[in-house]
Amino acid sequence: MRRGKLWEQLKLEFWMLVQGTIVNGIGGSFLVPRPLRFLLYRLGGVRTRTMNIMPGSIVGHRASFGRGTAMASRCFIENSARVRIGERVKISPQVTILTSTHDVVNGEVSSTVVPKPVVIDDDCWLGGRVTVMPGVTIGHHCVIATGALVNKDCKPYGLYAGSPARRVRDITPEEPAAPLASAAGSPAASAPQAAAVSPAAAALSAAPVPAESSAALVSPAAGLTAAQPTAAQPIAGRTPAR
Repeated sequence: MRRGKLWEQLKLEFWMLVQGTIVNGIGGSFLVPRPLRFLLYRLGGVRTRTMNIMPGSIVGHRASFGRGTAMASRCFIENSARVRIGERVKISPQVTILTSTHDVVNGEVSSTVVPKPVVIDDDCWLGGRVTVMPGVTIGHHCVIATGALVNKDCKPYGLYAGSPARRVRDITPEEPAAPLASAAGSPAASAPQAAAVSPAAAALSAAPVPAESSAALVSPAAGLTAAQPTAAQPIAGRTPAR
C-alpha cells in the first residue's frame, strides 16, 4: 500500500517537473514569442485557444483559456484544481487565482489540501492585483476593480470592488463589458495592453454627465464659430479696408 502511494507521488512529482519546465520555465520566458508559447502551453497540458498570454506568469496545467482571452504578465494560477477562463476575458498584471484550501479541525489546520475549481465566465475584466479565492465563479460580463479580493461568487453584469469584493453597481447589457476604446484619432490599444488598464476607470467613464456641465468638456476653441470672424479674417462679400 505504501509502495503504491509512493509510486503515485513520484509520478505526480515527475509530471509537475516536466510541466513546470515546459510551460513556466521555457514557455513563460520573455525570450519566447507568443506563437511558440502557445504551442508549449498546449504541449504542457494547458488547454488554451488564445495566443495573447504574456510572459512571466506561472500557470498550472489544469487551466484553460477561451478564444480572444488576454492575460498580462506576472499572473499566478494555482494548479490544485481546474481553472476555466472563458472567451474574451481580460486579465491584468499580477492577478492571482487560488484553487486550494485547508480544513480546520478542532482548532488545527489540516495538512490535506482541499481543491476547489474556479470559473471566470465570458467577457470579464479583472484589474491588476485582483485575487480570486478557491471555489469562486465569476459570472459573464463582470468587471473586477483593481486590488479586489473575490471570495464569493459574482453574478453576471456587475462591477465589483473592495476587499472582500462587493457589487458596486450593475452593468447594463448595452454597455461594453470592458470599455477599452482609445480616444478619437488615436490607435486602439492591443489586447494585452488594454488588459492592464484599471477597471476603476469603467465606473467613471460610464457615469452620466450633467447637462449644465457638459459644455465644460468642450474645448474653449470650439466657442469660435465660422460665423464669428476674427480681425485677421475679412467678412465674405466685403473688400478689406485699406
